[in-house]
Amino acid sequence: MDSSPADAFDQNSAPNNVSPTAAVQSGQMKSTDLAGRLEETRTRETIAAQNLLNLPPNPNQKLLARGLLMKICRKKPKYRTFFLFNDILVYTSNIVYGKSFSEPTIFPLEEVSIKNVNDSGIFRNGFIIQTPRKSFTVYATIADEKRRWMEGIQFYANEAQKRTGKFYPQPDASVIQKCPVWIPNSEAMCCMVCLDTEFTVVQRRHHCRNCGRVVCGKCSQYRWVLPSQCPNQVRVCADCHEKLRAEQLAEKAKAHQAPTDPLRPTAGVAALQAMPPSSAASINHSGLPEFAPPSWNPKLLGDSDDDPHSESSSDISGLADQIADSRYLR
Repeated sequence: MDSSPADAFDQNSAPNNVSPTAAVQSGQMKSTDLAGRLEETRTRETIAAQNLLNLPPNPNQKLLARGLLMKICRKKPKYRTFFLFNDILVYTSNIVYGKSFSEPTIFPLEEVSIKNVNDSGIFRNGFIIQTPRKSFTVYATIADEKRRWMEGIQFYANEAQKRTGKFYPQPDASVIQKCPVWIPNSEAMCCMVCLDTEFTVVQRRHHCRNCGRVVCGKCSQYRWVLPSQCPNQVRVCADCHEKLRAEQLAEKAKAHQAPTDPLRPTAGVAALQAMPPSSAASINHSGLPEFAPPSWNPKLLGDSDDDPHSESSSDISGLADQIADSRYLR
């Protein structure tokens, strides 16, 4: 009895008389089982990270990446552990034996944007993390790690913006809506505003909260409210004070200019319409305006340039950063 081509395929190609359909189904089952195991692992990692950072339980929150990045701080570079979730970006320090001994810093992803930093000397594989509340520079160990962090943060930040409808201010936003990257103390030997005062033990360094430059006490005696950073007045330098003051005056002048409606009758036309016919007949038709708007010279009020007590830089020393892994979940 002659065998069919299908029987010949089963006998010669499929081991142990397993049909191609069964082989495909077996592969799909293995793939599904692997995906399920990966999802279980991701869930366990997410719960562990939430417990470590003291985050509230959130079943919709997923941990996407975790790793160690060098953060450029005010005094010196320090290693920080970063956690990328699908809705927030978190970094913390002082992780010892699987426990965090410091309060984590949390940024909603819809407020996060990133910017590339070109390599310079020993500082390589860096990028800037920008938020309305705080901005800073971080450096990865290798270029591939930098690429994965930047792509992951940018992608999920865009998704969060689409989901919430909130967008980080663009580069043309007002001065008061931006948060600067602080320049490290080691990069400034003298005041970056007056360029005269050299920093010593007596002449201390201060940071302008609006531009991030290192300035002396005399050039940073001004205070201003930056809503994106703090509801209270914070230290700003003389240059930023002038810019902020000019922007405030421009906003006040714009607010005093009432918008005109072309369909709304002017004061003179409205008065003519309200007059009785007998009075309307005696109107002067010489061509001169009978009604003129009152002269409007708004007085722009500025803030007083008082000099509160100068604040001193604080030095907070913590435990050494210790972490044994730098893992990424895909």
